[in-house]
Amino acid sequence: MPSPGRVLITGARSGLGRAAALLFAERGHRVYATMRDPRPGEGAAGRHGRGVIHVLPLDVRDRDSVDAALAATAELGGEPDTVVLNAGVELQGPVESLDPADLRWQLETNLFGALTVVQAVLPGMRRRGSGRLVFVSSIVGRVARPLLGGYCASKFALEGLAEALHLETRHLGIHVSLLEPGRFPSELGGRARRAAWEGAGADPYASVRAGLAGSLDRLEPPGYAPEVSMVAQALLELATDPEPPLRKLVGDDALYTGRLVSRGGFGEYATLFG
Repeated sequence: MPSPGRVLITGARSGLGRAAALLFAERGHRVYATMRDPRPGEGAAGRHGRGVIHVLPLDVRDRDSVDAALAATAELGGEPDTVVLNAGVELQGPVESLDPADLRWQLETNLFGALTVVQAVLPGMRRRGSGRLVFVSSIVGRVARPLLGGYCASKFALEGLAEALHLETRHLGIHVSLLEPGRFPSELGGRARRAAWEGAGADPYASVRAGLAGSLDRLEPPGYAPEVSMVAQALLELATDPEPPLRKLVGDDALYTGRLVSRGGFGEYATLFG
């Protein structure tokens, strides 16, 4: 990405999206921080460091909304040369309890929303012969965790989409990358939909819940509390790397999980959960 560049970030209302918008701007980039329904004074609009943040409405599930946001960027300083696909929602609960309607809700944002944005920005990137697409995935897009089947499904699908896109566009001067963080403080869990056990009798997945809680203690060293700024920094590095890798793991738990699966296969990883 040229410096200063033009960066569009989806899901920039809070959490990683907001932190990334601030960091990119501080480093001199023009940032289009997008969110579904921005309120007055929201999104840290204005100058930050050597760059500037423009807050724009963009609903990744609505192609007209995406096109309107891109038209606005053309007026403000030019269409983005880097797009960070960060908008996401989370569905929790055992697969047996998942409501198909909730899973569709999950996929509409995490998968189809990303696809909608990609299809809107790719023609311009092809014309310019350059561009970057950075998908915010997760370590659970590489290897699943229990009680997150719906979320994992959306991230597995996103990874497949991004990997195919990487193979399709690298000869066009377009870089495609996946950021795969582990756990970090965000508001995603607070907005999650949860599929509780509603069957007869005791919850058959209670032991899995206990195993998951214990596994997170083993995956993360004592006192480990990664800040969202660490993930934002990794995102900046991935977006500005002259030769970015397809995948970048972030966080001790993600790195440990990746090494564990590579070394011992899925069987050893599964023992973490009881």
